[in-house]
Amino acid sequence: MRTILFSGSGTGVGKTRVTGAFAALLAQVGCTVQVVKAVETGVLPGTPGDALQAVALAAAVSPASAARIAAYTLFSFREALAPVSAARLEGRALSLRELVAAVDALPSCDARLVEGSGGLAAPIDASLADWVDFAMLVRADASVLVVENCLGAIHHARLLAAYCRSRQLPEPYFWLNETTPCGEGVRFSNRENLAASSCRVLAEQGSGEIIPADCAALESFLRSLSLPVGNSGSRPTPGTR
Repeated sequence: MRTILFSGSGTGVGKTRVTGAFAALLAQVGCTVQVVKAVETGVLPGTPGDALQAVALAAAVSPASAARIAAYTLFSFREALAPVSAARLEGRALSLRELVAAVDALPSCDARLVEGSGGLAAPIDASLADWVDFAMLVRADASVLVVENCLGAIHHARLLAAYCRSRQLPEPYFWLNETTPCGEGVRFSNRENLAASSCRVLAEQGSGEIIPADCAALESFLRSLSLPVGNSGSRPTPGTR
């Protein structure tokens, strides 16, 4: 089983969208996949959480393969705050150890995609442990960090990479996600400068895309984890079975 942490530069950068795309690619080639929202904040009762939204995105790509994807939300809190603060408002004392134990108790699968809440350094518990601590304790095989593809992406990615190095977390991978369309000049600048900074970019996901148009780097990444890949000559399209 492979465990991959999905975090990023903050809230609203597209972590759920990216997790759904990743789940779709793996499910289409026969993997059993878990989409795990470790801690969810800011979701009202009766509304679909991020894990279910990621599965719905994967189902839009391949309805038949969606049956291979299971969704789990381990802890959920009403207020849209950092996990430690949202838990405290509900009289809870969320702990990193408790969170790791909940992940470890899940059934086995081929690929476990764990989405954190907020950004990589968002505090999980009163000790200010964050998603780097979580990744190390669950022995994540890799970390994929989502950064909005816009002006500022270079800054955010380089800071995240430096933070991971300072915490001795293995070098992360980056996924550039467009929440709104950006110009080709911005895309080129981000691509060129992140490559020069040795920031490993897995994919650039355009606005409105469910699956990135170019998955070559992503497929190489999957092979490095001994996970299967599809036919690189044809990209999945929404609704294909």
